[in-house]
Amino acid sequence: TAVNGAGEWQIGVYPNPFNSSLDVQIPAEFGKEATLKLFSTSGQLVMSQKVTSGHTKLNVKDLPFGMYYLEVKTQSRTVVKKVIKE
Repeated sequence: TAVNGAGEWQIGVYPNPFNSSLDVQIPAEFGKEATLKLFSTSGQLVMSQKVTSGHTKLNVKDLPFGMYYLEVKTQSRTVVKKVIKE
């Protein structure tokens, strides 16, 4: 499990800050399937989506401005990244 530490660099999240969409790149070595969860700073789950490894574009245009935590959970690890909507 990596939380803002070792292994974090292997997940690509861009652009950050974001506006209407957020691109997530998950390497194949993380596993074939992943669950993406977006949490507010208060810990409220605002989005959850199951995806396959590779490139995923999240539609986040309806989210309010602010900071969020993106959790990428696969069979082998969990990575949390801080992202900001402008």
